[in-house]
Amino acid sequence: YQRRVRGARSSQMSPRVAAWGLWFSLATLAIQALVYSLPGIHHRAIVSIGTLTGQSAADAEHFYQAAYGYLDSRQLVFRTHMLSSGLWILLGLHQIWSQAAQPKCLGGWHRWLGKAYCVWSVVCAVSSLVLGEATSNGWWLMWAIRLFAPWTVLCSVMAWRAASGHRVEQHRVWACRSLGMMAGAFGTRVAAMTMMYGLGLFSEEDLVVDAHRQAFYSAAFWFGFGVPAVMVELWWVPSQSAGSRNKQQ
Repeated sequence: YQRRVRGARSSQMSPRVAAWGLWFSLATLAIQALVYSLPGIHHRAIVSIGTLTGQSAADAEHFYQAAYGYLDSRQLVFRTHMLSSGLWILLGLHQIWSQAAQPKCLGGWHRWLGKAYCVWSVVCAVSSLVLGEATSNGWWLMWAIRLFAPWTVLCSVMAWRAASGHRVEQHRVWACRSLGMMAGAFGTRVAAMTMMYGLGLFSEEDLVVDAHRQAFYSAAFWFGFGVPAVMVELWWVPSQSAGSRNKQQ
């Protein structure tokens, strides 16, 4: 009997631990984005990471110029993108926490911070479109940005409109779609780490070569944003629809 109780407790704890792990990872990513919005930090961080992973300073600088050199002439847009993405993620995490912790007591703070969440998500998406049109990392990445950035704007605007019209179920569906795009920022990092260190498909040396780097970033972006978007449509939206039908019955 005690073994069954322990097994039940562990099965209940594992999703909670996974949720907290994802929450912490997204919060860390948001803080990193806010730090990268400061002048010169992103350049120094990329070069430092390269030298720590075994590259020479010259190779690390060469990689930065090849992958991110186009950002040097677009620093205002890039810093706006980093600032807005960090605030977008932090506000999204607050909305998730407030919904889970106090579902019956959602008041003014949830509404006002939700509006701020929508605004910063739109700023982040639009700035990513501007940067994506100038990217040196390939057409596939550019088209991924052209797809997911407008979808992010649409989801946030529709969530705002549904909330303004007091259509609660529609608001939850569109808000979760927007949050799925927010999770894509973390999913891109997971896809990149999996391809490089888990599957061994790429190495640091490969990323200096244009064709390999373009394939790496494009695949990471498509999987990182595409998988959360598909999961939302296949799992969360049907569950919300079923929950609303049960309430009506």
